[in-house]
Amino acid sequence: MNKKEEINRQTEELFTENEWQSNRLLCIIMFGYALFLFIFMLSSYMGLISLTPGMMINACLIDAIIIMISSVYGFFFGNKGIHIKYLLMLVLIIGVNVTHFCLTVFSMFFLMGPIVISTKYYNRKFTLITAAANWVFLIAGCTANIILEKNFAAMRLFHRYQGIEIWGFPKDAIMYRLIPETVVMLILLIICLNISESGRRLVRRQAEIGYNALEMKNEIDTAVEIQESVIPEKKFITSGNEIQITAAMKPAREAAGDFYDYFMADENTLAIITADVSDKGLSAAMFMMSAINTLRFAIKTGKDIGQAFSEVNRVLAEDNPGCIFVTVWAGLIDIRTGVGKYANAGHTFPIIKHSDGEIEVLTNNPDTFIGVFDDFEINTHVFKLRKDDIIVLYTDGVTDSMNPAGETFGDRRLREVIKTTEGGTDELCDSIIRKTEEFSDNEHQFDDKTLLLARVNSDCKPDKYEWVYNVSDIDIEHVIDNTDLILNAVSCPDNVRRLIDTAIDEILGNITEYAYENGQGAIAVKIEAGHNYIEMSFRDKGLPFNPLKTAEPLFEDLLQIGGYGIYLVKTIADETNYIYENGENILTFIKVWRSQ
Repeated sequence: MNKKEEINRQTEELFTENEWQSNRLLCIIMFGYALFLFIFMLSSYMGLISLTPGMMINACLIDAIIIMISSVYGFFFGNKGIHIKYLLMLVLIIGVNVTHFCLTVFSMFFLMGPIVISTKYYNRKFTLITAAANWVFLIAGCTANIILEKNFAAMRLFHRYQGIEIWGFPKDAIMYRLIPETVVMLILLIICLNISESGRRLVRRQAEIGYNALEMKNEIDTAVEIQESVIPEKKFITSGNEIQITAAMKPAREAAGDFYDYFMADENTLAIITADVSDKGLSAAMFMMSAINTLRFAIKTGKDIGQAFSEVNRVLAEDNPGCIFVTVWAGLIDIRTGVGKYANAGHTFPIIKHSDGEIEVLTNNPDTFIGVFDDFEINTHVFKLRKDDIIVLYTDGVTDSMNPAGETFGDRRLREVIKTTEGGTDELCDSIIRKTEEFSDNEHQFDDKTLLLARVNSDCKPDKYEWVYNVSDIDIEHVIDNTDLILNAVSCPDNVRRLIDTAIDEILGNITEYAYENGQGAIAVKIEAGHNYIEMSFRDKGLPFNPLKTAEPLFEDLLQIGGYGIYLVKTIADETNYIYENGENILTFIKVWRSQ
């Protein structure tokens, strides 16, 4: 069934329901009208009021009895068929016209009642039929009054009793009674037809809104099902307690635009991810599912985190007419060493709580979000988790939690909560959620809140070495050979080892060539190596010089031999740092790889 047919079906159901309710309302009005007539006639019988001769009172009494019986029948059987409304309305029309015939002076208001009541059915045809029937009975009543006035003395007495002499003059009766009442009825009919049509449009609009609401609910339910199918459990801990993970996600609406994920990319590598999709609903859920699956696949097939981000962007940007985008932070941690690499595509900055209570924010210049632009470049960075360190990933809904005064929770409060909370990932996650909710003080939440906390309890102690050479007699090949022995011991892949060798050659070559003007001085090489990384620092007391500030060479410069060594080093390294401290140039080079 298509949308139009479904809306038509729902519209008919609403009209059927409305007709039954209108029948009940009509019955209640008829019952009340009959009670009114009973009280009116009883008062006349008892002499409390002086009305009409007994014949007319009896006619009104019979009229009231018929109306009451019909109203009771309609109240209990008003939903048994379409004929019920016509039967009830006919009885009411006859009843008010009998009243109008017997109590001409007092009953003009009742005469217009059936037309007004018919508008509740939101059916122009029914309102027209009601008005036509009412007018026919009005003419019949007026005609009966004129004929009976002329031929029966009792009727003339009745009319005199009411103070009405117009029925003795047919032309005057038509001019001053029938025509004015017809005009009033016609004006009322025009108004009621407009009301009826407006009501009909309103019912159809209600059906459309109901259909759209149901469609939206189904879409939201589907989106929630998709999210639940791809998002892992909120708590995870390995049997040996090597990994502890706690997550929380509090959607602002039924379906969240945030997501988190964690999984073992290989035997030794844990992947942790948080992301925020720009849209909501089914489209965002499908976009999110595509992003998660592509990212998972890329990482599990051995791609570097930067390559994985590029792959996700390529897949999402290929078919994205709605220009939905996603901000993502993802990191790969070697659970043996706690050292990992991460990339940040427009996302919030994770916070590491070190075992000594100190806070480290993984700040960087976040790259552009994923999913819109084809020319996508991402930078990777290195981070380290030591034993009992906890990394906190979160979406902006946490820091953007707002209190009634319009103030946001902010980064400073979040860092303070993380720093002061004792315990593991469970306690810290609960504390962050509780503090943001206390701060918000039941203020409406406009954005999803998502947290992912991970602790990697690595006891692995890295290998450490330090060598000191004189620039005048340093053997760079010997340094490279010694480093290769260390890299082989930690199972560094050959392709990565060759890149590291190239970087060492370039760094030591530049120091020996340019650091000391007289060609005399020391070079200290310090190495820290683990199962998935090497960190090397090169120290000299030569001329202060920050090689990382040198501009990237132009294409024609790259064609020349020499002159682009530092550019090559920065390209090879996952992270490079420089400081000038205590009269020493200190250049740090870090390379991280995936275990084989």
